[in-house]
Amino acid sequence: ARMLMLPLIRILGRRWLLASSMLVTASSLSALPLAGADTATLYALMACGGTGLGLAQPITISWVAGRAPARARATALSMRMTANRLGQLLLPSAVGVIAGAAGVSAIFVSLGVLLTGSATFVLNARFGEERSGDT
Repeated sequence: ARMLMLPLIRILGRRWLLASSMLVTASSLSALPLAGADTATLYALMACGGTGLGLAQPITISWVAGRAPARARATALSMRMTANRLGQLLLPSAVGVIAGAAGVSAIFVSLGVLLTGSATFVLNARFGEERSGDT
């Protein structure tokens, strides 16, 4: 996925590539419960999800680093990492409560819904003055 990242950024722009990679991952995670025990389908869905996440992570890192002033770049990246770690701490608990009430399949659907919400935010947010490659 990362070998294709630069050509895809040139074609789609960072914003659209980030949002679409999040939507691909959301779709594949949400479809996992529907695959049942079909191993080939499970592999395909996980490959799509992994490709989407493999694109989204470095795009967010480079976007944060590129948008932050040079003197605040380390702080911006550490804030991004802190938010990620906070999500890794809190989201499993919240999704676990949902899964306890609705079943294990709800975990994948919940993650898909969260990623779809994040992609919607990326598409609608204004990150200050747009630079080339952001749209």
